[in-house]
Amino acid sequence: MATFSGKMRILAGVSALALAAGAGAAQAQQEGDNAQSSDEIVVTGFRSSLGAALNTKRNETGIVDAIVAEDIADFPDLNLAESLQRIPGVSISRQAGEGRQITVRGLSGIFTRVRINGMESLTTTGASDAGGGSNRSRTFDFNTFASELFNELVVRKSQSASVEEGSLGANVELKTAQPFDYGPGWTGTVAGSALYNDLSDDVGPRVAGLLSYTNPSETFGALVSVAYTSRDIREEGFSTVRFDAFDVFRSVGGTSCLDGAGDPIEPLPGDCATVRNAWYPRIPRYGRLDYDQERLGITGSMQFRPTERTTLSLDGLFSDFDGVRDEHFLEVFIRSNNGAIDITDFSVNSDGVLEQFTADLQPASNGLVPARIEHRRDFLSTEFYQFTGNLEHEFNDRFRGNIFGGVSRSDFDVPVQATIFYDAADPVTGYTFDGSDNINAPFIDFGSLDVNNPGDFLFTQFRNRPQGVDNDFNTIQSNLSYDLNDAITASAGVSWKEFAFETREARAEGDVADLSGFSAPIPVTADLVDPVTGFGDGLGAPSGIDTSWASPDWDAAVALIDLLNIPAVQRIQDTRGVTEKDLGGYVQFDFNFDAGGLPVRGDFGVRYVRTKTASTGFIGEDEVTITRKYDDWLPAFNVVLEPAEDFLVRAGFARVIARPALGNLTPGGTIDTFNGPPFTINMGNPDLDPFRATNIDFAMEWYFAEESLLALGVFFKDIDSFFT
Repeated sequence: MATFSGKMRILAGVSALALAAGAGAAQAQQEGDNAQSSDEIVVTGFRSSLGAALNTKRNETGIVDAIVAEDIADFPDLNLAESLQRIPGVSISRQAGEGRQITVRGLSGIFTRVRINGMESLTTTGASDAGGGSNRSRTFDFNTFASELFNELVVRKSQSASVEEGSLGANVELKTAQPFDYGPGWTGTVAGSALYNDLSDDVGPRVAGLLSYTNPSETFGALVSVAYTSRDIREEGFSTVRFDAFDVFRSVGGTSCLDGAGDPIEPLPGDCATVRNAWYPRIPRYGRLDYDQERLGITGSMQFRPTERTTLSLDGLFSDFDGVRDEHFLEVFIRSNNGAIDITDFSVNSDGVLEQFTADLQPASNGLVPARIEHRRDFLSTEFYQFTGNLEHEFNDRFRGNIFGGVSRSDFDVPVQATIFYDAADPVTGYTFDGSDNINAPFIDFGSLDVNNPGDFLFTQFRNRPQGVDNDFNTIQSNLSYDLNDAITASAGVSWKEFAFETREARAEGDVADLSGFSAPIPVTADLVDPVTGFGDGLGAPSGIDTSWASPDWDAAVALIDLLNIPAVQRIQDTRGVTEKDLGGYVQFDFNFDAGGLPVRGDFGVRYVRTKTASTGFIGEDEVTITRKYDDWLPAFNVVLEPAEDFLVRAGFARVIARPALGNLTPGGTIDTFNGPPFTINMGNPDLDPFRATNIDFAMEWYFAEESLLALGVFFKDIDSFFT
């Protein structure tokens, strides 16, 4: 039988249009023929997928939530993170207007383990500095994948011995389609949609398709699916790059706060002390961020069933997520330049925030006036691939097993992250910041500085920070299960996996005046400007703000100083790696019986795992590698009672671990001289223990009607090796 379906969503799925009318007619005829020869009518779609998801939850012994098949395909979710947030207890963080990372039960992504087609994997990408920058942790970036590639998402919130260790929050299981999912014959689906962004005035297409074939005897099947998305996104707003306090300005209200040597006067005069003790925005700025993104995903699967008891599945997944991000900011660099700022008028609110002030900006110790325009451009690319194989065999009706293996790799690369800085050429008088009405959208006026006049600026500084992160997984495991009787099944398994993490960064940055051929900052001319215009449309900012400014022309400025050919110096504190090898095994008993007429089912068992790490980093100028190993015994118990029909009571207990953050494991460290004073020193520790915790779960579930559920769940986590 051949089954084809087609759908198109316009503007985030507002309307639908059938595609391939001939195929649709053929399907209708086939279904009509089936209806005449059979009393059974099969309904598919959103409602059936809800029922399938609830069945998955109901039949599990642990605390599980799921999204199945059409549940994903029919939602206008941009990626997997946005699909997962539909599950209770899951929240997401966003980047460029779409989900990036998840938090489960209040625990961040470093405590969540993600498996794709049964194999643990990790994929990373980048973001703006406010969005977390490049991901150098164990946190999974879900925005690299389109949700259309997957037909089942499962969030496992409790632990069983048979489930691999590594999570305090949840285990997320992602499954792509396989040909045996659809039965014999051809199956095809095509879907399309478009998203409109009114700020960028862009329509971004989304298309996806699946084609599957299984032979009539169901001994062979092949499947391929493709999903593609292109988006141009624009974000606008106000930001502060955090707030700070306890810094002394040059003067307040005409009273000097610093002595002739530039040190704070002791004791500080009244208004100087008031401002010092207030929170002020470090870098108050208006910003526009433009994103140009393309996401391509491809899955492939082949399945063989040479005998009724043997199935071999081979699955592959490829994703390519590319983007260019431009960041334009109009700002005042108060941070580290307090001694060059004269505050002429101010007010501090009841929360101790310097919500309004007027100031004159003088040259700082580096000779630059701290009123600045910057344009940063990042080129970002994430390539991910994974291949897995699973051989399942039933030796007889009671004894079965499988052998599973796979490899995956994620390559995140930022070959260019370059920023151009234009600073005010002359002192600025009458700069005003007023957030008294709305601190999230304040009024800012740059006083004597004409932000649209290139002649008021100098090309002063540059920055380029190429970087990247690579993650590799290799795994092999084997499992056996034996039915001791109708009520108890014993299972055991062993697993080996290797995880390798590497990160790198280099920097080329400094003053234009220090470059060969330039002896001073470069006067900005019209050919070095690509103006920002129309800023603030729909922002809700006060009237009278600057809606345009002379933003640097990135291409022209980069070419002028040949920035991309300036050698970048390796940043040793961000050049490091970790290799982790885990050998584990488990024994588990699953039970299902009646106790005095009360249905009882569940599992209990214990998992053992030995972890070996080799952490590489720099101490001084020397690259060193430090090894470590540790062992864990992880018991787990889950039970489900059914005191009344369609009413379940669940309880679970487990010892769990989550391995330390990758950045914390590498030797060496850094002194943060950018965000001080006070300055901080961060040192890695290859001898860190994992996070260890005891998890207790309890839930009650009432399936009061078809595709319906009323549930109450509580959980307790005692983390006894939490470190910061």
